[in-house]
Amino acid sequence: MNLVITFSRRYGSGTSVIVQNLVKEIRENTNLKCSVYDKSYFEGKDNVKNFDDEQNEIKKIVQESNKNDNEVLIFIGRASAFALKDYPNALHIYCYAAKEDRIERIMEKYNLSRQEAFLEINKKDKEREEYHFKYTNQIWGEVDTYQILLDTSKHGISNCGKLLFNYLELHNYI
Repeated sequence: MNLVITFSRRYGSGTSVIVQNLVKEIRENTNLKCSVYDKSYFEGKDNVKNFDDEQNEIKKIVQESNKNDNEVLIFIGRASAFALKDYPNALHIYCYAAKEDRIERIMEKYNLSRQEAFLEINKKDKEREEYHFKYTNQIWGEVDTYQILLDTSKHGISNCGKLLFNYLELHNYI
């Protein structure tokens, strides 16, 4: 049974970089294949028209991957922790960061003013919160949903991939 990792995140917490670094660690230090699925993957699928289709596609990907027992599947967002809440070999991670760090990151990444970045963060976080609640009837970011809460401000975005890889090794996930 393949390992599945889901990432939920606050906007601007650096999760995409963390996932890139984690994938690099997995590929360099194991013989495992690693596949990442995010919003762009699902938007490009003709058979994914709504939330239920998306949830079914996530489950289908996991089911099909189990034919080959040498892969790590990573899902970013899309309420993937909800879709895979009953999957026995799933690790659910929630990434967050201090608001000021997120503002600085978004300012730099998108060349925005402090006020624009602040408003964009609030808008994106609210959209994610509403999306999650609308379709799952759960509170987005509720700690009981996740096995790991990752403060990217405290640990540093550049260190989090290695930190997660070490966790996976320590707990015999990989």
